[in-house]
Amino acid sequence: MRRWPHQCNRCGSVTDPLFDQPWEHEADGVELQWLIQNHPDRGGGFHQDRWQIWQFKEALARGNRQAATEARASSRAYALARMQDNAWWGPGDIFFQLVWLELDARDLDWAADDLLFWFSVSSTDDVENNNTNRTNSRQVIDLTARFIAAGGASHPRASEVKAACLKVAEGAFQILNREQQATVAQLARG
Repeated sequence: MRRWPHQCNRCGSVTDPLFDQPWEHEADGVELQWLIQNHPDRGGGFHQDRWQIWQFKEALARGNRQAATEARASSRAYALARMQDNAWWGPGDIFFQLVWLELDARDLDWAADDLLFWFSVSSTDDVENNNTNRTNSRQVIDLTARFIAAGGASHPRASEVKAACLKVAEGAFQILNREQQATVAQLARG
């Protein structure tokens, strides 16, 4: 391509490239950097959220544990600042993907640590009417179930994760689906 965006030869509309991995990941990073630098308010911070996850994913892809550790710390600081600035923003916007990636990487220590941080900044206030708190409660319980299924039941911090999950579930039980309620019941028994 000599210039971008490229127009479709058939219809003339603007096209976006579809890349295979690893180029898709690299292109996402370039696009996110461009959007953040040139349109920082576009998407209400959505692109900055994605950038936090991209940096962690990049560090994992490169096998750079130090960079991944720094990306996790950056994500926590970013989440705390974002929550102070925006009452509608929930920590699941970052930590759902972060914990998912940690579980995919089979790093139960990181997953437990980030789940516990996530629980510590989660709220169940008015979950029936507050979509942010409702969605976040469901997400953190879903990822707890995934953590347990990935071997987290025998992790040294499993009891802390379970207790934190039960505390969130206590305030959000009425809005949980059957699968989430079953997860909570299983955690309460074990």
